[in-house]
Amino acid sequence: MKHHNIIPSIISAAIITLSVAQPTFAEDSLTLGKPFLEYSSEVQRVNYIGEKAAFSVDIPMEPVPALSVSEPTEIGDGSTSWELFYGENEELYISCCFHRNEGGYDNEMAVWAESDSAEIIPVTNADFQSASVVDFVIDDFECLIGEYKWDEDTWINITFGGSTENIAPVRDDLIAMLASFSRDVDTALTEDNAADNSAENAPETDKTSPDTGVNMLPLAVPVFAAAALFLAKKRK
Repeated sequence: MKHHNIIPSIISAAIITLSVAQPTFAEDSLTLGKPFLEYSSEVQRVNYIGEKAAFSVDIPMEPVPALSVSEPTEIGDGSTSWELFYGENEELYISCCFHRNEGGYDNEMAVWAESDSAEIIPVTNADFQSASVVDFVIDDFECLIGEYKWDEDTWINITFGGSTENIAPVRDDLIAMLASFSRDVDTALTEDNAADNSAENAPETDKTSPDTGVNMLPLAVPVFAAAALFLAKKRK
């Protein structure tokens, strides 16, 4: 995110993140395996391989994410984003995006540092590299966002979002999961552990799905819009 056009940037990012997961290019894959660390709840590891990046990270057992259509989306702040995968249920949503913008990870973290609504938690990931978890709260909505430098002007973020009531009991575990990010990918997974990314079998992520019991898009867009207004006002 940059200082220009911050409101459409965050609103657009919210809409991208809360899209319906669909099958993507054949070379992209999303497989599930055993977690890297131990937690107080059931956890699995996502192994992602795509055109932009390959990495793994621990996530909750539910919701199960599915590949997104990995097409570039121009954001109003001059950055370009690609959603890699997404999943949601009635308690939590998980999204992962690849970003490109001048200044990359360092610029993104500088913007977060200006927000009074965000706590930046420095972490060391599974590759012993520095990363950050942003704990962002507005009203009764909370996001834990893992931010990882990729190359000079690119970075990846993984978001766990939901109500503060749902996030609070598992907050420490979620932070530990985000710190488990690694560029190593387990390519020896069996077919039984592979995520089925076909259109008919992908996890239901429709914003009005009766299976989720929630309407995530109307909730998230006003929340992120309010955050955008806050950040824009602070930067004046």
